[in-house]
Amino acid sequence: MNGENIAVLIIGILVNTIFILMGMVLKSGYGADFITLFNEKKHDRAKASKIAGNNLVMMGSLSILNTMIYCFLNIIKISESMYSWIGGCIVIFFIIRIVVQLNKTARIEAK
Repeated sequence: MNGENIAVLIIGILVNTIFILMGMVLKSGYGADFITLFNEKKHDRAKASKIAGNNLVMMGSLSILNTMIYCFLNIIKISESMYSWIGGCIVIFFIIRIVVQLNKTARIEAK
């Protein structure tokens, strides 16, 4: 394992741990104001926090797994060119998933 692999592994785990921690804060209900699309008139605060928190935890976990796979592929000398594409797709997928779930399940019912 060379220095580049170690640096990628450490930075990847640190950055994605931040996503997991942010997700845990959001799940606890304290960070709904950090959600860009959150509108108190349209969305339930608890549901929106839980949706965004769960998705950030999953995104961070999958990204850590992706980083470990990258380092493993680099160690056994298999092409790792798909690494950045997979990482980008993970992030884009979870952003879209948060938006869809906010609009679908966190809406306040009209009275």
